[in-house]
This record gives sequence, structure tokens and C-alpha cells, in this order.
Amino acid sequence: MKRVLFLLAVLAAPIGAADYDAPTTVDSGTRLLTSSLREALRRVGWEYSLVESGRRLVALTESVPIVELRRRRGLPIRWVRGKNPKIEVDRERVRRLPLLEFEMMFFRARWLALANLPINTLDAEYAVRQEILSYALDKAAVNPKFEKLLRKASERERRVLRERREGLEFAREHGERGAVLFPGRRPKKALSRLAFDLYLYSEDPYLLYESLASDFRIPSDAVAMDAIEDFLKIHGSRLGEVVFRADGRVALIAGSAYNGDVARAAIFVEDGTTLAELREKVGTYGTVSGEALSKRVNEWLRGLQ
Repeated sequence: MKRVLFLLAVLAAPIGAADYDAPTTVDSGTRLLTSSLREALRRVGWEYSLVESGRRLVALTESVPIVELRRRRGLPIRWVRGKNPKIEVDRERVRRLPLLEFEMMFFRARWLALANLPINTLDAEYAVRQEILSYALDKAAVNPKFEKLLRKASERERRVLRERREGLEFAREHGERGAVLFPGRRPKKALSRLAFDLYLYSEDPYLLYESLASDFRIPSDAVAMDAIEDFLKIHGSRLGEVVFRADGRVALIAGSAYNGDVARAAIFVEDGTTLAELREKVGTYGTVSGEALSKRVNEWLRGLQ
């Protein structure tokens, strides 16, 4: 109850844009963040402070430490799970990130650190992407410059995706699947990805989910909670019999083969109670909050030329 009251108090508390300051966090526990990263955090913190959903996320994750290091692989900004989650930043690569890319990557890292799931799930990635889309629409409502840029990008990506849809239909008419044509490759730039995802979400949230599942930013071992639940329903009482093959990519049990990542996640979760707790952390992205976002996205797209 105290935790709930604390969260309600945080969400209700006004946070002024002028009150934001970059966190004073240590690098590997030994020294302060470099001035360049602190400046980048100030700039993106200012962007968050102008939007209610951004202020809320910062307030809920202000205690999450930011660690600056050198790491050539993986994302330049990523969250690290644990009893006390943290956010790691690659000091070299982050300098080359455009501000909007930095802003959206940090939003994702903060949200995932707040959820702090013990395993990688596709559900968490779907949920955080929807939160990012909602944040982008919130930002467009209070930032005319960003609204203009997002509107222009949305018009462009809508044209691209409609052309790809036509290509898909043409391929099907000629006896080909053509699935690779639509929605096709995700854009590289953050603004274009936002516009791309807004259109996909308006068409069908599952088009967005399918597109995200192939995104290199998503952990390769992320699995759907529904897949974990199905595995537990069938083999929950025999998890000790699972045998992994093909370097762990395949799991064998009771004469059937399964995705190794799904089996490992099921072994970690073990029962439906734990899975329900994970679902609660992810939230109602597929139902209540998802329906609300659909209305906002469709309204946004109807306003385009």
C-alpha cells in the first residue's frame, strides 16, 4: 500500500521544466559522468520535462544510476537488470547519436529499468514501444516544431507503406506470398521509425509487433509471454525433463521440439503465478491502454494531408 501511495504521489506532483538537472552518476563507481554526457542528459531531460509522460517516467526512474563505459557491441544505451537496475551508456558511440535518437533510446531504457523484468520478453518491447508512440504524440501536442517534423515524416511513411501494401497485394494476385514487401524494412532514423510505427499501429497493432520482433534492437532471446504460458500448460510438471540441443536453440521434451528460448523462459518462470506477476509489470498494452492509443493514433493520422 505504501508503494502504491508513493507512486500516486509522484504522478500527481508537478515537475517544472526549469527544475530539471542531469543526474550526478558515477562512471563504473569511480568518477562522475563526463561533461559531454551530462550535457546530453540535460538536453534530453529538458525535452522530457516539457511532456507530462516524460516527466512522469523521469520521476519514477530518477534513482536508476547511469554508468558510462566503453562497449563496442550492443546498443549504445541499454538497461541492465538486477536488484538495482542501471542504465549503461557507451561514451564513444552515444556522442554520434542525434538528439531524438538519444531521447527515444533513453526513454526505452528508463521504462525497461522501471519494469525490471527478470527475463527478456517481446511483451515488454511491445509495451515500451507503445509508450514511446504515446510520448511522441504528447510531445507533438506541446512542441510545434516537433509536431511539424513528425507530421511531415508521417505523411512520407504513409506513402511508403501504402506503396508496399500495393506491392504485397500485387504479389498475392500472382500467386506469391510477398510478405517481405509489407511492412518491409524498418527505417533507420528515429523520426522515421516513429512515423512508420504510428501507421502500422493504426493498420493493426500486430503489424507493429511483427515488425518489432525482427528489429535488431530487440534482444534475440526475447519471447512472448503467451508462448511461455502455453509451454507451462503442456509441460509445467515435467520441466526437469527438458533437453537442449543445437547449442540451446532447440528444446526437446516428450518427443516434441520447441524454441529453446521459450523453454528456458518457462523453466525460469516455473508457474502461472510468477507469469501473472510479469504480465502485471508489463501492463495492459494489448487491451485498455492499447485501445486508448489506437484512438489517438487514428486521430493523428486523420489530420494529415
